[in-house]
Order: sequence, then structure tokens, then C-alpha cells
Amino acid sequence: MDLVDMAYLLADMFGSPGELSSEQAGRILDYCDRSKSLNTCEANPELAEFMNLWFADIDLLAQGDNTLSLEESVYKPWTTRNNHPLKGVTGLSYGDSAAHMEKVLSSFGMTLDHRHGLTPDSLSTLFEFLGFLLENRPANEIVTFCRDHLDWLDNLRDKAIEKKAGAALMSAIMAAIFFVEEVVYKMEFLDGQTVKE
Repeated sequence: MDLVDMAYLLADMFGSPGELSSEQAGRILDYCDRSKSLNTCEANPELAEFMNLWFADIDLLAQGDNTLSLEESVYKPWTTRNNHPLKGVTGLSYGDSAAHMEKVLSSFGMTLDHRHGLTPDSLSTLFEFLGFLLENRPANEIVTFCRDHLDWLDNLRDKAIEKKAGAALMSAIMAAIFFVEEVVYKMEFLDGQTVKE
């Protein structure tokens, strides 16, 4: 699977988790198997078991008090603006990260599809935009984007462990972490050329 396809797969998986198909799950498991040598993914279940576990795991992503947020702002300081009462506060939605992503999307003439209720800095939106960058932009922009907006996935992993996420969701999160590391690694060694595998 090429990088662009993987970015869009992760966008779909985290954007509409209740609609995950067995074909998509199989691709995630294949990706985890490929990255196992780097100790990236947990011990992966078989496909049928993965699907059953996934639909149990995604209850953590539903609305409620004990949910696992997939929003960048929640894991970073809400704002870094001096003299702001929320400077440095974490755990809040729609912070500086979301505002920055709104500007970035707007600069490319893009808007959010609000029917799905995703924020500009939701994991799904970030992977969707990464797919766009991989198709259309130079490597240095891709690396900058990953470092600016996908540098919080280790915090997501830690929070998922704290909330006792199951093997399927943990495998998906670990696949996302490895994927971003792979993208950055490949972009840094391609002399700034856009990648279309």
C-alpha cells in the first residue's frame, strides 16, 4: 500500500470508525505485520477477531465522560498566547491547533464537511490533509506538517492505554504512529521531491 492510500485509510478509519470494513481492517493488519519488526504494533488479532474487537473498542470514541478524544487540541496546550487565561491549559477542545488547521485548510481552498462533526484538528482531518499533501506538495511541507500537527500521537497512545483500549484500537493507533514516522523518514531522504508511489 502506498503512503497516499494509507493516509486516506487512516482518515476513514478514525473519521467513521463505525463503518470500518473488513477490507480496510485487513489493510491495517497487513501494515501492522509489516511494521512488527520495529515493535510498532501490539500482537495483532486475526481479521475476524479484529473486527469484533474494533466494534467493542470504538465505544471509547463515542461521546461521553470516559471517551478517548481524537482531537489534537486536547493533547496540547490550548493556547500559547501570552496573558491568555487558558495559556498552557491542556484537555480542552478547539484550541490553537484547530485554529491553525482552519487557516491551513482555507489557504488551500478547503473547508470541513461538518456533517460528520469533525474538528479541523481531528485525527481524521489531519490524515485526510496529509494524504492531500502527499499527492500534491513537496517533502519539506509534508515533514513540517507532520511535526506541527501529528506530533501528539504518543500522547494519544498513552491516553488509550490509561483508558484500557483494546487490541484493535491500540493496533490502529500504533499503525498511525508508525505511519507518521515512516512518512517523515521517507520525506527527509527524498531531497524535497513530492512522493507519488
